[in-house]
Amino acid sequence: MTTTIDKLLNDGRVVTQARVVVHTTGPLGPNTPMSDNHWSIYLLLAAGGSLRLNMRADWDEAAGAWDTTGILDCLTHTYIQTNSCIEYWDYSVPDISIGQICTLLWNKERDAYEMSGGDQAAATGYSIIWLLEDNQYASVGSANNLWPNLLFRYSKSGEKRVLPMVEGNFYETGRFAESSTQNTTTATPPAIAPPVATSSSPTAYKYSLPTTSATVPSGSSEAAQPYYFVENGTYYYWDTQNTIQVDRPKDVWVQNEKGWSETNRTQFWRYWDGKNTFYK
Repeated sequence: MTTTIDKLLNDGRVVTQARVVVHTTGPLGPNTPMSDNHWSIYLLLAAGGSLRLNMRADWDEAAGAWDTTGILDCLTHTYIQTNSCIEYWDYSVPDISIGQICTLLWNKERDAYEMSGGDQAAATGYSIIWLLEDNQYASVGSANNLWPNLLFRYSKSGEKRVLPMVEGNFYETGRFAESSTQNTTTATPPAIAPPVATSSSPTAYKYSLPTTSATVPSGSSEAAQPYYFVENGTYYYWDTQNTIQVDRPKDVWVQNEKGWSETNRTQFWRYWDGKNTFYK
């Protein structure tokens, strides 16, 4: 029976692994060996079976187009491997319950995805794995390991072709209208001295601006943002709403939250090429 994450907040079933699956939904066309793809996450259960997290969109008959409001379905299965699977990637979960995972997704509003067209379940799958890792619900390095695998179209024939990620956004649901701090790491700015930058805990500096301004690297698309520092090859900077961001070392894409406010919460991707250029 299909349900939603808000119905599973107290589910005590224990999860041992998060499996990201790329499915075939049939041939891409009559004259190509490539398959059309869809992505989903299977939470593998200690007692056997799995819970599938599947972001989908409905077809709007009146508009003659896909509805941009994503729907995150949850469905329990007795199996852990679907026949439609082309490839999959497993990430260890430290015996966290379904309820804990669904509560995290609910509080972070990861069931509220606004698609800009077509199937973007790969992007939402990455966002969920990144969030699990960021909250120590998945093994360290899971998101960085997964990311490059999402940039292809896969086929049952074994062939794969480069397929750029399509951008989408998580939108405000209004469920936290009375307390917009539910999606933040810290409810109020900490009353402490300015922290010393380290690459291990960037969220600790979410509400702290640096004491002196610095110049963003020449050629950067972030020239309008006056604050940044570098530590151990990692670039940190603050957006216009005093939220710290982090760019991983050279040649690694990472998803961050930018533009935090009570009415604006968006996602974007950043890339540092090592040549004084940030890419969005």
